[in-house]
Amino acid sequence: MAMGGDGATSDIGFQALSGALERGHDFLYLMFDNEAYMNTGIQRSSATPWGASTTTSPAGKKSIGQKTQKKNMAAIVAAHEIPYVATACPSYPFDMMEKVKKGLAVTVRLSLMSFPFAQPAGVRQWICPSGWAGWRYRPAFFRCMK
Repeated sequence: MAMGGDGATSDIGFQALSGALERGHDFLYLMFDNEAYMNTGIQRSSATPWGASTTTSPAGKKSIGQKTQKKNMAAIVAAHEIPYVATACPSYPFDMMEKVKKGLAVTVRLSLMSFPFAQPAGVRQWICPSGWAGWRYRPAFFRCMK
């Protein structure tokens, strides 16, 4: 099992993660997604959503804040064609527990868990949209959970 924040997963450490997935290493990976580099003063990252205000993408009279869309890490990881990828939110604890169990049950897996518990000012104030429980990917079976 390995864990990392969104910056370490989607930016700084992605080359190592991508290589491990491509080689078929057997592990469970949890990404804690707080949508910015929180350890370095709330700087924008590729996981920062459009319009969010951070110290390096401040919203104000001349800027809307973050100008690019959030990187879709689950889709990028699914492109590696590994057996299982899932996203989850702590606001749906039973769904999250089910997805972790499934992630542990398969070999060569990656489970992306989204835990947005430290959000910069201007970032959405909800944990997950109403009725949304994340999505999961399996090579022979792809579906969005609504």
